Amino acid sequence: MKLPIIKLPVYQDLTRNLSRSLATYSRLSIRPLAFPGLTKAGQFNALNTEVAQIAKRVGAMSRSLAAIAQPLNSSFGKMFKAWAKHRRVDEAGWLPHYTTPFEDIPVDADKAAISAFLEAYYRDNWPGIAQQFEDHVDGLPVDESAKTAFREAIDAHGQGQYRAVTRMLFPEIERVYRAELMEGKLKGLTGLGGLRGAIPELPASLFGPLDDPGVQLVRRLLDHLYRRVESDDEVAAIIDDPVPNRHASIHGIIVYASANSSINMLIMAEFLFIVIGAVKRLQDEPAEDADE
Repeated sequence: MKLPIIKLPVYQDLTRNLSRSLATYSRLSIRPLAFPGLTKAGQFNALNTEVAQIAKRVGAMSRSLAAIAQPLNSSFGKMFKAWAKHRRVDEAGWLPHYTTPFEDIPVDADKAAISAFLEAYYRDNWPGIAQQFEDHVDGLPVDESAKTAFREAIDAHGQGQYRAVTRMLFPEIERVYRAELMEGKLKGLTGLGGLRGAIPELPASLFGPLDDPGVQLVRRLLDHLYRRVESDDEVAAIIDDPVPNRHASIHGIIVYASANSSINMLIMAEFLFIVIGAVKRLQDEPAEDADE
């Protein structure tokens, strides 16, 4: 992913101060410490003046760095803490999401305890969680057919038809991908290769704020969701992962029949609908500019 370029006056001030200081230091370091026409006392006074100018610029640099450091430390600290929470949940087999009760997960819980906690949470609170999903459906940047399919998948999960969720949503994701990004192309779509290949070149902001779960979901999309499994070793590598794999599911290699896998599939489908819609908007931007 391409990270956004940040331009702030404080960075520009820092650059100017650093350039000036280095230029002065360079002058001092490559010429003799002599100023023609000055007495020895005058030479030392002139040297002191230049050193004082360097010190003044270094002081300005320090103030600039302090101005940068405080907000950056706060932002990066927040981001790294969020990433740690997301990884902790993912390592326990549950994808991070806006429905995840991060703050309620016991700090000292191991992977098995986290998984058991989240399984109970999604089971016991499903009506409210389903409503959270539903509240986001209308805002998804996909057509009504995809929204209807997603609502049906939410209902299927609520009825305990967990294996149906994965088998319903993978084909729907491919239909949306074909219609929105591939102009109806019928071949070469099953792995979403074009989309996955483009993701590293897309703006990071496309996947939400950097402290949102989108960063972790991108990793899962690239490393696991569409990974081909064509040998016993490849099957063994993913069989215990409750995040569904498209190739294993569609070809009946692995049956994703747990509530855990069903929730993960809902989360990844929603995320992919958002990403496909965002990429579609990026594709359309040049055409819109040309019409203006």
